[in-house]
Amino acid sequence: NNNNNNNGANSFKVLVGDVTYSHNPTTVQAGRSVLGSNAVFVVLSPSAKGVHQGTTVMRRSSTGGSRSVSFVEYIDDGKHAEETSLYVAASAGSGKLGGQAASAGRVALAPGGGRSVTVRFEPGLFSRPPVVLASSVYGATDRDDPVGASPVFVRIDRVRVDRFEFHLEASQQVDEDTIQAREVEWIAIEGTGSSATTASDVLGAPFVMQVSRTSASVTHQSKTVSFASTLPAPPLFGAMSQSANGADPGTARHRTISRSSASLFFEEDVTVDEELAHAGETVGWVAISREQF
Repeated sequence: NNNNNNNGANSFKVLVGDVTYSHNPTTVQAGRSVLGSNAVFVVLSPSAKGVHQGTTVMRRSSTGGSRSVSFVEYIDDGKHAEETSLYVAASAGSGKLGGQAASAGRVALAPGGGRSVTVRFEPGLFSRPPVVLASSVYGATDRDDPVGASPVFVRIDRVRVDRFEFHLEASQQVDEDTIQAREVEWIAIEGTGSSATTASDVLGAPFVMQVSRTSASVTHQSKTVSFASTLPAPPLFGAMSQSANGADPGTARHRTISRSSASLFFEEDVTVDEELAHAGETVGWVAISREQF
């Protein structure tokens, strides 16, 4: 058992869960009633059950209290199989989660993409680069980007102990200058490496989490990551690229989740061509179980 018992160290308020969605949106409560009006909400990598490639699109409700999550195909035939993603909601600010340093916030962006944005952490918060999770959020009344609801990718890069950078990329068939104003919500959690730690959510429900990252080795081919130990049941699992090594836009996805491991790959946007080969990316991942590791 590699679990570090830090159940008392939870000054960072979170809710975690999974959301199942397809081309039809699923509404998820963003936790504002318990996390506060400034709560942020991040949806991690989608599973890979559908036949066609695509990614997650998230829209904020008019009150901000919920998120509408759907799957948009790059080459849209109007329907898609149900996919599942881990989500993490958190109160904006910094603290400890299961003894691990953590921080959350949001960035409001002007229209357009491609520009690098630097986010700085609270000084001294992290002793090593954290795993950064981020989602792009449409406003409740925003019109879709050109060519249907063309996805916008948050490409995280240069994660350091004091900061990270990101930029927005549109799908290859869309001019990045047409990207609308939007918010990017982010959560950064200090890694646990090859072990796991015990935490609890804002409602007091305990869970065990492992937060780790790969080397720059996740390509279009599947890569397996191992959990700290074999679990009684497969955990909630999600991933997000921490680098922008490949030239084409895309997103990390996961194929299989077992009691002891998960498989990751990086899926490129195929709106312009069907070539999927991609340079190796560093991918951060999170596994959360209500059972002990």
